[in-house]
Amino acid sequence: MTDSLRVYVACLAAYNGGRLHGDWMEIEPGDDATDVQDRIDAMLARSPEPGAEEWAIHDWESPVAFGIGEYESLDDLVAYAALLEDFDHDVLRAAAELWSHGEGVDALRALVDRYRGSFESAGEYAEEVFGEIHDIPQALVSYIDWPALERDMELSGDISTVHSGGRLYVFDNLS
Repeated sequence: MTDSLRVYVACLAAYNGGRLHGDWMEIEPGDDATDVQDRIDAMLARSPEPGAEEWAIHDWESPVAFGIGEYESLDDLVAYAALLEDFDHDVLRAAAELWSHGEGVDALRALVDRYRGSFESAGEYAEEVFGEIHDIPQALVSYIDWPALERDMELSGDISTVHSGGRLYVFDNLS
């Protein structure tokens, strides 16, 4: 598994002619859509089919399941690569479980921006949040059912959570 985003871009003229021609391309941090298009154009220029113009993404590798489609926009590919560079992959994987590909890459970035932390058990987030905003007497803390309070926060739509890798990832829905 790679730590970056790689896509296999195939020449459709060759594919339709019964031949496989394409390249694995790493989408680098700092690339823009023009950089990626230039690499695609170079691959098409080497096609065994003269005048090849059309291409599609036939495979992809990434540490996060972005659900990249055959005709993903190059701007979105570059944005996914930037997310991999900018954010912890465990957080991105958790956010991707809540995100719908149809919402677009900007919605995924917004979701990651609302990340509030990962915790070993349910209730830790609620205890942390309420401890910061309320002065709860220490004698009462052990009587509070933090997991139930956190579950209520999720049921009311204040937060969304994902269980992954033995951790609970919390995303704020109120931001």
